[in-house]
Amino acid sequence: MWQPRGRSVLTGLLTLIGCMPGCQPRPQPVGVPFPAVFQWGAASAAHQVEGGNTTNDWWLHEQQPGTIAHGDRSGEAVDHYHQFDRDFAEAAAMGHTAHRLSIEWSRIEPTQGHYDEAAWRHYDAVFASLARHHLRPMVTLWHFTNPQWTMAQGGWLNPRTGAAWVTFVEAVVARYQGQVRDWITLNEPNVYGFHAYDIGLWPPRHKNRDEAITAIINLLKAHGQASRAIHRLDPTARVGIANHIALFAPQNRWNPLDHLKAYLVDNLFNRMPIEAQVTGRIRVWAPGVTSRDETVPELAGSVDFIGLNYYTRWRQSVFDSSDQLVTAGAPVNDLGWEYYPEGLHEALLTLRPYHLPVVVTENGTADRSDRQRSALLTATFQGLRAAMADGIDLRGYYHWSLLDNFEWADGFRPAFGLMHVDRAALGMPRTWRPSAYLYRDLIRAARPAGDVAVGP
Repeated sequence: MWQPRGRSVLTGLLTLIGCMPGCQPRPQPVGVPFPAVFQWGAASAAHQVEGGNTTNDWWLHEQQPGTIAHGDRSGEAVDHYHQFDRDFAEAAAMGHTAHRLSIEWSRIEPTQGHYDEAAWRHYDAVFASLARHHLRPMVTLWHFTNPQWTMAQGGWLNPRTGAAWVTFVEAVVARYQGQVRDWITLNEPNVYGFHAYDIGLWPPRHKNRDEAITAIINLLKAHGQASRAIHRLDPTARVGIANHIALFAPQNRWNPLDHLKAYLVDNLFNRMPIEAQVTGRIRVWAPGVTSRDETVPELAGSVDFIGLNYYTRWRQSVFDSSDQLVTAGAPVNDLGWEYYPEGLHEALLTLRPYHLPVVVTENGTADRSDRQRSALLTATFQGLRAAMADGIDLRGYYHWSLLDNFEWADGFRPAFGLMHVDRAALGMPRTWRPSAYLYRDLIRAARPAGDVAVGP
């Protein structure tokens, strides 16, 4: 997941806000039933939890003063690299049936063309642990980080980076095709493009909006090639992108210009990448960016499902350059994001025209007190049921996140985990938050009668 900062996309760049009030309702096992194939889990990303990823661009970025809040560096992160088996055991005890994780490209391929055998063995052990704990893996193949050697060739502005990444994808899928069926090629290419190449908050810290669009397009084209490669290696595989979808609403409902701005931002940020991966057509048109219109055959039909990362709603005003406009009087979370759990249902409905299965690949909030997270989970289950009643073919829900972790430019302060991690204590002990018990109980209530018993 990511944290927003900087200017706005049309008047600057988009920035995040997000969620929650403070109550703790009990599970409500009534309503539309979840299908037996539905997967319940949590999500993570290698650089945010593993620790020791010293050969990617983020590691270098973190060493520069002023790049990360509070002077934090990922360092050992939360030591998931050594404690993955323990963490998966906790996830299984919570009743999870699946887990979304990423494979760190720079760990596998620290120098171009050289694959590190020790890194392969590590991920072999990770997948063996997932199988032992009966957790179905959903594997992300790119989650914001890149080997340092890719930056020397221009990063995602250079199509060679995409070609190199596809080669890495082929190696990963060839090794794990019998153990992994669900693949996420890219995590939030729209977020990465703007943060890395427009507002300069993430490496390589460029500030050029057209470069941001170029990077997003190159990522999407590489996804199309990777999807073909994955299906060639494993015809039974299911491939998707984890798309960050935010809701954009006018600050003033009576101002047509606010409506227009919200529409334009939604089209550029949300709809353009999804239209491309479904139809193969890339169309870019918005004030301040070069218009583009091209058809990429490899992209058409390149996803078997649509992944949805939802966190919040953003208000848009032509009279305010701020990119963190929150509804007046709305509750907010620890990062100041608006609490709007109803938005998950609304975001899901925007995907109905594509007639594809949908997986909620991320959803959560920064809430160290945990009161708002518990309210979010109950509202989320209601939203999932409402979406299914409205005809959305939902296949899974992955909460962000299993563990507190390194939240990119915001460092370690935001607490998104179902489990609190005490990084100051020996061994970084994990503790279930009350929301972890609630999530377990909600899963128990949602699973079909006669299904395998959940948790302790």
